[in-house]
Amino acid sequence: MGFEGKRVFITGGSAGIGREAALLLARQGAHVVVCARRQGPLDETVEALKAAGSPSQKFGSVAADVVDRAAMQA
Repeated sequence: MGFEGKRVFITGGSAGIGREAALLLARQGAHVVVCARRQGPLDETVEALKAAGSPSQKFGSVAADVVDRAAMQA
């Protein structure tokens, strides 16, 4: 089973293992949204995802702290 066309949401996606997982999935054709606390690193990751993927893929980010229930519901 491949990831082409699948939608993926990754927490901790702006650095480390989360970022690398997002990039790997983008290279395999997935649409990827990354979540982390700081928007700046998220923006950098989204640009890297766009470079790794194709123009038909969708990439995005959500700046939120996953332990903050209200932030996640918003």
